[in-house]
Amino acid sequence: LEEWTYTVAWEPRPLPVDPRKASVRPPTIVRELAAEYDRLSVDHNLADYGERLPELGRLATAYIVRALHQMGWTPQIGENFDQPGLARRLVTIDRHQRLLGRLIEILNEDGFVEPQGPAWRLVRPLTGVEPEAVRAQIETSGPRSLELPLVTRCGESLAAALRGEIDPLQLLFPEGSSALTEGLYRDTPAAQVYNALAARALEAVVRELP
Repeated sequence: LEEWTYTVAWEPRPLPVDPRKASVRPPTIVRELAAEYDRLSVDHNLADYGERLPELGRLATAYIVRALHQMGWTPQIGENFDQPGLARRLVTIDRHQRLLGRLIEILNEDGFVEPQGPAWRLVRPLTGVEPEAVRAQIETSGPRSLELPLVTRCGESLAAALRGEIDPLQLLFPEGSSALTEGLYRDTPAAQVYNALAARALEAVVRELP
């Protein structure tokens, strides 16, 4: 198989129409879209969708805790740590330092750790969170979640990805397929609502251009 590398170079060019001379203004578009947003939110049950998202967050946290255990981190209550030291201990490759930092922030948001100066302190045991139990609850609590397969696939391989043993892109696009991700951008209630609003906004702009 041949590997291809593409480079995109952005070049500034003047707009064909000065946007300052257009008759439509952002506040006008917002007013036009407000009623449309209310209608779309009801049509796609956006409120119920938003209430179910924290369940996916709990599942993600469960996978984070499991991955840290799999990588050999079993801290005790009150233990202090910093991100560089934890990275060295867990053999996390350099390009995933930003990801590791975000995982620590998620543990903070969920009450497992708290800031301790420039470092962190464990305040809640990293135990008692089983991804399978959380996933089973999601599967039986409501309509099928389009995000669940992707969260599961990435969560189960999180430790391997952090160690550099697996290409994260293969988790998102196995064998180059976008089947796992297409639904997120097209079929979820949030995607349907906001994609439609983006289209309406663009239509409003184009309609008023000279």
